[in-house]
Formats: sequence, structure tokens, C-alpha cells
Amino acid sequence: MSKGSKLLLTLSIVLLIPVSMGLIQRWYKGVPLRPKLDRFYANPTNSKFTKLINDVPYHQIPPFEFTDQSGNKLTEETFAGHIFVADFIFTTCPGICPEMTQGMKKVQDKMKGKTDRVMFLSHTVDPETDTPEVLAEYAANMGADTSKWKFATGSTDDIYGICAEGYKLSCLVGDENSEEEFDHSGRLVLVDRDRIVRGYYLGYDSTAVKKLMEDILILTMEYPTKKKIEYRVGKEKRVIKAR
Repeated sequence: MSKGSKLLLTLSIVLLIPVSMGLIQRWYKGVPLRPKLDRFYANPTNSKFTKLINDVPYHQIPPFEFTDQSGNKLTEETFAGHIFVADFIFTTCPGICPEMTQGMKKVQDKMKGKTDRVMFLSHTVDPETDTPEVLAEYAANMGADTSKWKFATGSTDDIYGICAEGYKLSCLVGDENSEEEFDHSGRLVLVDRDRIVRGYYLGYDSTAVKKLMEDILILTMEYPTKKKIEYRVGKEKRVIKAR
């Protein structure tokens, strides 16, 4: 065998070994595990609403009823079959609210064409000022697609209640000694189809917003659009049924 042939044979073996090892590993171990997001608030002791997932109870965002920017009733059923991102803002906010809304807008725009299974929900912490008409104008100015992005107003008790007890965020009305008229969290909250919190992200931080975009796509993989997905583990064929 010539030196050239020996060199070619050696190179072929070097290249084939990792490919073969990868195929063998895939055959015996099956399809690699998909990335998965944690669920927040397992085994809660003070939640009125919970959802059992694999025999573990998780805190659940409670049912709600608000009014949207068009004056229509807005409930948890509006978001049925969708994951959604929620936040708490007010339209006259001079601080972080515009940045939070811009962060949400970036997520909205990025998800177009990637998934139609995500919605958005912005609650006002100033319902006396933020009427449906005011919210509609704010949504238009911010470039919100209101077919997917809803702006909620309602009673102060209901909004502040779901902020604290549902989303586990801080929402407070400022007093005469406060620097801010309303003291509210700057976080965007990722919620799954079971109304379980799957992540918190600073809405005014570009790195956090990018992470939210990635996590939305990871979460959508938990809800396949096909009726079933078939895959193999060794010689065994397995089927995952869509929820």
C-alpha cells in the first residue's frame, strides 16, 4: 500500500470514529433531552389556587376579570391555550414603564413568525387614570399588536391583589413621603398554559429580555402542535401525545 493510500485510510478512520460513536450513543440513549424551564412555587402553603403537575402542586395565577383597552371583558380564558408574558405599568410613568413596554415590544416583534402561541398582558397600577381609552392610545403609541397584547384595567383591589398574590410581585401606591407615585416591580413574568410562573425577567434590561425570548421558545416545546411525536430509544419506539 502506498504512503498516500495509508494516509487516506488513517484520515478516514479518524473521521469515522467520532461519527460512529455519536450514532451509537444516539441509538442507545435515544433523542437528547430538550431544555426545560423550572416551575416556580412548588408545594405552596398560602396559595388559593394550585395545579398538580406530576403529583406536585404548584402555585397558579388565580382566575381574573378585568377590562381591556377596547372596553371588553378580559379573563384568564382570553389566554387559554397560550403562554403569556405579564407586567405591571402605568401610562404616565416617568421611570421604567416605557422601557418595560419597549422590552415587551421587542419580544412581541421577535416572536412574530416564530410562534403564534404567546400573548402579552400589561396591567395598569393606576386604574383611575388609565381608562380603556387611555390604554388604547398608549398601546397604539407603543406599537402593540392588541390582537395578542392586552392592556388591563379594573379595580385597584383586584389589580394590586393579583400582583401580590398571583404574580408574587411588589405593587404599592406611593404616599406623600415616597419619591414615586406608584412603586411597582420592573419584572416581566413568563406564565405557562397552566397559569404557572416559569420565569422573571427585568423588562428594562436587554440581556434579561433576550433570555426571555429564548425561554419562550423553550417553553413552547412543551406544547407540540402535532397530535403526537414519535421517537426511538434503542429499538423501542415511543410516542408523546400532545396536551
